[in-house]
Amino acid sequence: ELKLRLDKVDAIQKNHAYQRQVGLEKIMDSFDKTRNMLAERQDLMKQRKQANMNAAVQRQTMQAAMDTIKRNTDLSKTGQQGGSVNMSELLSKSGRIGAH
Repeated sequence: ELKLRLDKVDAIQKNHAYQRQVGLEKIMDSFDKTRNMLAERQDLMKQRKQANMNAAVQRQTMQAAMDTIKRNTDLSKTGQQGGSVNMSELLSKSGRIGAH
């Protein structure tokens, strides 16, 4: 009878240890998942920030090109044969080429 009780106590202790281990594994999995989600969020925020900065540089470059066009009173100097406009040439005139 004593051996039966000791076996029961041992089985209960093993069960509690197993339940603790399962609980800890769940906590660690949840922690890892949260940490990964935060890292992905930070990466996404960096990508958005970079995209916004690139868009701002592009807007500034286009504005500089438009300012160059406005300053040129002789539009024939701005356009090439056939009336086309070379944006690289305009940007280089405005000093903004390669600024991004």
